[in-house]
Amino acid sequence: MNWVLALVASVVVVELVIRLRVFGRIGEINRSYARSLRVVRRKASDHWKEKAMLGCSARTMKASALLLLSLAAIALPLLVLSMISFGDGPPFLDFLISLPGLLGLTALTAAYAFLRTRLGR
Repeated sequence: MNWVLALVASVVVVELVIRLRVFGRIGEINRSYARSLRVVRRKASDHWKEKAMLGCSARTMKASALLLLSLAAIALPLLVLSMISFGDGPPFLDFLISLPGLLGLTALTAAYAFLRTRLGR
């Protein structure tokens, strides 16, 4: 039962990562960080640097909050699956943090992500 739930979890996690643009959010944070470094290094008055840094900070905060919400949305189905499997043998979360569970879930997720992104276009 745990392996079936692991397969369902890997499919759900990959689909949520793709649809919630998790890597896009991380890219937004990186771009905002790079922009703030360029602003600091510029030869401009501190007044204009403060104005520009306020905008960079707002963009970083927005992207970080959206990333946090995306990660919470990804974790929620795993918690639901663990509640579903509570009565069947060893709990699902215990299986996920065991070595076979981690290796299996990593392999299943990597295989599905490869199939979904490369072959499923």
